[in-house]
Amino acid sequence: MINYVVCCWFGPRGSKKYSALIEGDKFYFINQHLEFLNIYSKGDIEKATFVVNSRPDEDTETIEKFFSEVKLDSGIKVDYLFRDNKDSNGLVRGSYGAWNDVMVKDITADTNIEKFLMFEDDYILVNEDCVYPYIERCTKDSPLVCSYVMKPNQWCIEHLSHAGLVCVDKMIAKKIYDEHKEVLYFEQPNPSLSDYSNICNVQVYCHKHFTNKGYKLVDVLDEYSTGYLYCNQPGFSEELLVVFGDSQNATLVIPIGYKDYEYEDPYALMPNIHTR
Repeated sequence: MINYVVCCWFGPRGSKKYSALIEGDKFYFINQHLEFLNIYSKGDIEKATFVVNSRPDEDTETIEKFFSEVKLDSGIKVDYLFRDNKDSNGLVRGSYGAWNDVMVKDITADTNIEKFLMFEDDYILVNEDCVYPYIERCTKDSPLVCSYVMKPNQWCIEHLSHAGLVCVDKMIAKKIYDEHKEVLYFEQPNPSLSDYSNICNVQVYCHKHFTNKGYKLVDVLDEYSTGYLYCNQPGFSEELLVVFGDSQNATLVIPIGYKDYEYEDPYALMPNIHTR
């Protein structure tokens, strides 16, 4: 069974379009996921966990009231939790911290969850058939599957570059947790770097517990493509939509509110960063 995990953020966004959507309806992105889950018919998602990366002035009462009124026709159970966006070392863990906390919660509670399908709130699957490509690739030999693995380049090592959707096998996650008391790896914050730069390091190294054990990073681009939204990328417009993989292949995940025909080719636009 699957835990469908969504990391939620009610603060400002890099995308002006997204910031406007949140200002109009703070639960806009959450509602998109709830609509998807409400009609989901495959029967393999047991629950959905929405994780709020809290700000100091977070209106928790309104959020709790919202979730208390949610009931899905599909029968999928909906849970939520709050977490501090910074850890005790002052590191902003962001989405990775949210995902890590949910995995640890299910591992320590010894639930019957087998896979974690984990999203940032502004990315969503194109349709319910898009669950299976992630699940089938997420095995005991390849327990960490993402939407795009960036190959090593002059700036960084191979890593999970597309954070829109990551799938993790719970059995292997438990083995890692038993050893490290975490599932994902978190670098100590560098005080000379900004919070944003430190969280970029989290993204680059979060897989370290897995690769140190010999597991390879896997994505879905052998047969599919995945959409991604760049915001304020130097040298480009404020918002740049790209598609990783072969654009002729079916797209599995997209930034909410955008269509695949709007995507551009990142391999042509950024050849020093993205290679096939």
